[in-house]
Amino acid sequence: MTLTSDERRALAFVGGLLFLSAAVRLATLPERVEPPGEEVDLAAHIAATAQAVAEAERMRQPLAPGERIGPNTAPQAELARLPRVGPALARRIVEDREQNGPFRWAEDLTRVTGVGERLLELVSPHLALPQRPETRQGAAGVAIGPAPTPATGATTAADQVVDLNAADAAALQALPGVGPVLAARIVAFRDSAGPFASPEDLLAVRGVGPATLERLRDLIRTGW
Repeated sequence: MTLTSDERRALAFVGGLLFLSAAVRLATLPERVEPPGEEVDLAAHIAATAQAVAEAERMRQPLAPGERIGPNTAPQAELARLPRVGPALARRIVEDREQNGPFRWAEDLTRVTGVGERLLELVSPHLALPQRPETRQGAAGVAIGPAPTPATGATTAADQVVDLNAADAAALQALPGVGPVLAARIVAFRDSAGPFASPEDLLAVRGVGPATLERLRDLIRTGW
């Protein structure tokens, strides 16, 4: 097939247009195409993974002879090393101390859901926290130290029951599971809403649930 000179000039013109069009498109392309989605901080991800692995390894390490753990300061990974205390219960202990304040005595741990008398007996030797004087037993089974003296007007020597409408914050802290924060809330609620008419009124105080109320029911009153 033989092209005429006009046909050759037309083809050359069309080819030139196609070349110029391709050159323009290449010139307007972005230098870098960003991948879709949010940018991943790889360094932070690696650091978080390494920390999680280190915490898991720490949880598996048994307690050394004589080693004690402070439940008011130890992180979750350390608390999980206590006998029969896994990650879930360790997390509840941390959440409880943040909400209700520090544990004054080893027995205060029973305010945490999942900590009963048997578990408390197992972990007490490993806690950097004293037991209540009236519960520490000597070799002959005799209690060591005097029992705490209740605040005036809060209890009687006969029943040792706390009057919710007469006790101050210090007296309320003698109740199991009631720390400084919760005691302050009870007093503040009483001051703003008036005297408690029944033990059930405690449920209106933030931090007091049905389990706490049942634990305290035989230890509190709202007047004679």
